[in-house]
Amino acid sequence: MPGAAIQYQGDEISGYITQGRGVVIHRSDCEQFKVVMDDHPERFIDATWAEQYSGGYLTQIKILANDRSGLLRDVTSILANEKVNVLGMNTQSEVAKQLVWMDIKLEVYNVGAFNRVVSKIGQLDEIIEVKRV
Repeated sequence: MPGAAIQYQGDEISGYITQGRGVVIHRSDCEQFKVVMDDHPERFIDATWAEQYSGGYLTQIKILANDRSGLLRDVTSILANEKVNVLGMNTQSEVAKQLVWMDIKLEVYNVGAFNRVVSKIGQLDEIIEVKRV
């Protein structure tokens, strides 16, 4: 379904049997999924992650921080040290307020790695907020 939340291993997931497109997997807490399930509960199926998967899972984080020299380097060093692939990044600064926003698309391999990254970035100097989008 368009606009579905990105999921990664560790999220609770559920399936929905579509008409003509097979099964669509959503995070169990996805609002769009809940609306569809209210209308067609008979199409709900249980879903679980496979035990082994060689690829990663896409997710995105948003960072708000007081801008400072070396902040981007510090964030990307954490990502490199945790062996998290960066698939895309966008940063915007508001010079007058000395704030920076970073949107980073990541490929992670499990919820533990993701949580470590968020925690470590949150501990950096001048970070105001780190959240999953």
